[in-house]
Amino acid sequence: IPYILNISVIGVKPEVLLHSLEEDDVYISTQTACSSKSDESKAVYALTKDHERSKSSVRISLSYKTTEEEIDSFLRIFDNFICNLDIIIVK
Repeated sequence: IPYILNISVIGVKPEVLLHSLEEDDVYISTQTACSSKSDESKAVYALTKDHERSKSSVRISLSYKTTEEEIDSFLRIFDNFICNLDIIIVK
């Protein structure tokens, strides 16, 4: 689907990223709509054959209504998360 971006932050549990972004009113998903109770994305594993990537996968949905300002805001918030990884990494 062209408007869903899937990313992985290796070594970071998806829930940690999800809750960190929620603090800034940014909402993403950790699972696909048809996912099982597994702690990894079967679709990401099927494409990459990488368990670490499939266990750290999150989805970011975009639409024709997504503004450039919203994307810039997300990038600033995400960059701040990445810069603070040494504080919040949970393995």
